[in-house]
Amino acid sequence: MSVNYSKTAIIDFILDKVSPQIGIAKHIIDVDAPLASYGVDSVNAISLCADLEDWLKVPVDTTIAWDYPSIEKMADFLTGEVATRASESAA
Repeated sequence: MSVNYSKTAIIDFILDKVSPQIGIAKHIIDVDAPLASYGVDSVNAISLCADLEDWLKVPVDTTIAWDYPSIEKMADFLTGEVATRASESAA
């Protein structure tokens, strides 16, 4: 069974991880807002980074939450990274 690494799936994964950390329901979180505006700190960001690496099976820089501050921007970047790694593996 293949895993869905679409942008939507990545957004849902991030929301599933961040929501309990910040105590805000997933459907209330604005994916275009900076995660820092919800109180996501470096500890939360590093935890999210590790979770993303485990799930996506690609290296994720620990600065991702600052380099791509919103869930939307992070998902855009990660979707590209996963596609790049997949094409490199197929070559």
